[in-house]
Amino acid sequence: MSSILKVSEIQDPTNGNTALTIDSTGDITTSTVKVNDILGTNGHALTDTVLQTKHTSTTSFTTCSTTSYSDISGMSLTITPTRTNSLIKLSGVLCAAIQSTASQVDVHGRSRILRTFTGDSTEVYVIDLRTYDFNGGSIYVNTGLPFMFIDQPNTTLPVTYKFQGKEVSSGCTSMDFNAESANRCSFIIQEIAVN
Repeated sequence: MSSILKVSEIQDPTNGNTALTIDSTGDITTSTVKVNDILGTNGHALTDTVLQTKHTSTTSFTTCSTTSYSDISGMSLTITPTRTNSLIKLSGVLCAAIQSTASQVDVHGRSRILRTFTGDSTEVYVIDLRTYDFNGGSIYVNTGLPFMFIDQPNTTLPVTYKFQGKEVSSGCTSMDFNAESANRCSFIIQEIAVN
């Protein structure tokens, strides 16, 4: 024999606040749902599911004019993974430009993603922009550099990912980001559940 419980509202026992409502179609409305895990119909935890997403974008101009890395303005995100074995997907686009003065053959700039947690920083991804000019004229190259990288920091502590840039060759006078007025760098990080 089965039993049926019919309710249209559930309240918390302490304050009588509405925790959940059910309308005539069976749709449930609540302000916050907190769960330890979501299981599929087979009883196993869902995998390849995006657990959280962080995003930033910027039109701020940044120039990197030395051979030492410097931060790219507005291109840093922090995520706190909910599981130690989660994958972190990093994607987006860098609007980057390199330039040189006359008589330079190798014009080479580099950007990287630096991962930091518990005080330790690790380079996890590198993007190069490089060109050669054998005629000895000055060079200016501006392009969008799409990127996608999967990281697995193996932690549930806050993890910060940030972009940095630098010159690599002496022929590069600067590596710039958002050098043109319509440029926008964007950065997305997502936590993905795995088995």
